Amino acid sequence: MNTKQIGIITEQKVISKFLELGYTVATVIGDNSPYDIIVDKQDILYRVQIKTGRLRNGCVVFNTQSCRINMNKVYITNYINKIDIFVVWCRDIDAYFSIPVECAAKSSMCIRVFEPKNGRYIGINNYEDFILK
Repeated sequence: MNTKQIGIITEQKVISKFLELGYTVATVIGDNSPYDIIVDKQDILYRVQIKTGRLRNGCVVFNTQSCRINMNKVYITNYINKIDIFVVWCRDIDAYFSIPVECAAKSSMCIRVFEPKNGRYIGINNYEDFILK
């Protein structure tokens, strides 16, 4: 599968998950918005950027910035003040995570899902803190 196909599958999985959890979901038309969907729970709206997570060394890793390329330049932008949360689906473990944009790192983020081999727990983003509910 190419990255576009993977992104479409991830978006559909996340939308379905929100619907299962009782949220109202509004989709965005076009590709020029910083968020992919808007969700509504108890009259509170959240702008959601959906990301595909990859399992690497016991962590789910995902990008927290956008990269756009044209003939002359590479444009890298973050999502601060443009979205409210990232929602990440990791196909490898079929898990969904919700991360407030202010908690996300500058370029990528790692959520620890398996015990660290070195036994170190300080500074780790524990998956239990980010499970989508």
